[in-house]
Amino acid sequence: MSSENVNQEKNDTSSFTNTEQTFIELASSQRLSILFKLGVQNAKISNLAKDLNVTIQEVHRNINRLVDAGLIHKGAEGIFSLTTFGSTIIKQISTFYFLSRNKEYFSDHTLGEISIK
Repeated sequence: MSSENVNQEKNDTSSFTNTEQTFIELASSQRLSILFKLGVQNAKISNLAKDLNVTIQEVHRNINRLVDAGLIHKGAEGIFSLTTFGSTIIKQISTFYFLSRNKEYFSDHTLGEISIK
């Protein structure tokens, strides 16, 4: 997609619906933790609950949201794994993490004109 197409789509707010929904699902530290755990190793709900020190019910609720968002998949024997989309998303989150941790620096500095590709 060319930068012209991206800029044209930016003017149409309805084109952000999918992006908005993805960010809504990522707006939870527990769901992010689940994604990153699954990025290391596929797991069952009970294992995730134990690793995250939360109830199975909490994990189940968040797992359902992540499945519905297309970020994770339920495989054989109730083992969850990242989808290709989910794997790609968690790779991008590290950039947001870096920017958030260094927000003060970026408030006072510019990166110049960086083209969107």
